[in-house]
Amino acid sequence: MVKGEVMKRFRKVIPVIAAAVMALAGCGRTQDVEVPSVISDGVITVGMLNTNDRSCYAFTGEDGTVQYAGWEIEVLNLIDHYNENATIEIKMCDSRDVLLSMLDSGEIDLAAGAFTRLDSYSQRYSVSDDYGYGSIYLINPRNGYLDTLAAFEDEVIGISTQLSVNDVSRLTGIENVIQNQYSDISLLASDIENGIVAAGICTESEMVSIISGSELQAAEMRSASQPSLVFLAMPGQDKLMEWVNWGIDRHYYELAAGIDSTKEEN
Repeated sequence: MVKGEVMKRFRKVIPVIAAAVMALAGCGRTQDVEVPSVISDGVITVGMLNTNDRSCYAFTGEDGTVQYAGWEIEVLNLIDHYNENATIEIKMCDSRDVLLSMLDSGEIDLAAGAFTRLDSYSQRYSVSDDYGYGSIYLINPRNGYLDTLAAFEDEVIGISTQLSVNDVSRLTGIENVIQNQYSDISLLASDIENGIVAAGICTESEMVSIISGSELQAAEMRSASQPSLVFLAMPGQDKLMEWVNWGIDRHYYELAAGIDSTKEEN
């Protein structure tokens, strides 16, 4: 069973974004997959971030409680349903930095926070298969929802470190702007508002965080690559990662087949 801060409240939710999931990440993953022979016993503690996007988002259930849904939730539901020897415990966190600190300290076994596939993560953690693909957004304070860098030639643009070097290098016009790296998305938002940088480039989940309660504008960038989204675990967690990768593949199979094997029988 799944227990912890969000308890079972995120069970059996079929996200309205299922079609988007298939379009972005599930294409080709339409074959049924066998349940892993390797079993993870005991409690699997998962640190999660409410990114308010397709990876994990909160909503109010019929009983008035806060519930969660999204790509990551669906994968965890499948692991919970098929791995009867393990219990999933959820810990909701406020930031990716907190998630990584908890992972490093051993407080959690698995980190789920719309992490993008970065070389720095691959060198430090065990990285899952891609469970989805995000979008790259341009944040700016100007009138009009700009979706290219054409208007920012020779200006300073803040770049989120959640974007890989390859993702950034493929952006049209990136060679014509001055790049300034930001690991703190709140600082990037502040610097855009204060005119320290002309605009910012970030992931989808970071975009949601930035524009919430601000006057900044955001638009999905044209001709941009789609960053791969992954789960993270400490090195050596082979059994756990086998289950995670199985859950990802099973998720896309069930979406393609139009089934929900985790649905509880009455």
